[in-house]
Amino acid sequence: MSGLLEPLRVTGPLNALEDERHDYPDVLNRHEVLHGKSMGYATPLSSFRAFSLLAYVGSALVTAKEYVEFLEEQRATGCHSSTPSPEGSS
Repeated sequence: MSGLLEPLRVTGPLNALEDERHDYPDVLNRHEVLHGKSMGYATPLSSFRAFSLLAYVGSALVTAKEYVEFLEEQRATGCHSSTPSPEGSS
């Protein structure tokens, strides 16, 4: 299940550190937008990127919630399936 959020753990243009931002010119960067350093982010392409990120995170959350509900249902009914347990749980 943690694989759903793996793309957010990898350093990329959106979450690049200050000394890494030069590797991603002309790309939406959270830090620069939030701190007012980037003034040219209000473009259609940046908007599409932001909406795409929101859709991805929303989809990952829904999938994770459904997976947890499935596991709870399996435990409640006493059914044991071949579904692997999420990382870090017993």
